[in-house]
Amino acid sequence: MQEMLKAKNIWKVYNVGRNDQVVAIRDLNLSVGENEFVSLIGPSGCGKSTFLFMAAGLDEASAGEIEFGGAPVQGPSEKRGMVFQSYTLYPWLNVAENIRFALQKSNLGMTEQKSRVDEFIALVGLRGFENAYPNQLSGGMRQRVAIARALVYRPQMLLMDEPFGALDAQTRRLMQELLLQVWETHRTTVLFVTHDIEEALLLSDRVYVMTARPGTIKSEVTVNLPRPRFVEMETAPEFLSLRKQLLDLIKSEVVSAG
Repeated sequence: MQEMLKAKNIWKVYNVGRNDQVVAIRDLNLSVGENEFVSLIGPSGCGKSTFLFMAAGLDEASAGEIEFGGAPVQGPSEKRGMVFQSYTLYPWLNVAENIRFALQKSNLGMTEQKSRVDEFIALVGLRGFENAYPNQLSGGMRQRVAIARALVYRPQMLLMDEPFGALDAQTRRLMQELLLQVWETHRTTVLFVTHDIEEALLLSDRVYVMTARPGTIKSEVTVNLPRPRFVEMETAPEFLSLRKQLLDLIKSEVVSAG
């Protein structure tokens, strides 16, 4: 499998005060293959989101290198879409306009832009809400808009920072099922940050487990569950076995950090 994203010996150090430093990430190495869905989990504060921001080009590593498509990441790129935990929608734009905003710098004509926006509105189940504004939408619907906006310009990779973390349990399940359907349709490469072990297993081909801060990769777990996946799969013996494996890995980090 061809590597899409590769991190080599990543360190992230923050200066605190005049003379003190905090090491957030220590010697982290990972890779994400083309068309692969990979999750990153670990204890709170271990540097998951920090690394994701560096992979997006929104932050810089203190040492090491992140490569995308074989070239160093040196800033944001239209080749990498980002979905945040907060909805980051423009309140003065309606659903269609929020999604079309991502195409402003494209070379697509207005007819093609409208066609592309309509395609992704349908894909995320928002047909009929094209003219609604963010304050008229539920949390789950706002996140659907954010996902459509990140996908509409067809990036090679999607970086997702706990995108369902603020949703209630029922809406979260619906969004997980939606993401599975979208991924099966487009097979966009995904790096997904989450605290939720079940979510990581349900969505991913592989899961990286990080240590407590300073965060590095503790373990890599391959998720050999058949696709397409469904929420009902979470009661299968194979799923429960993987869940226990990941839970034990996380628990050992929480205990050692305490």
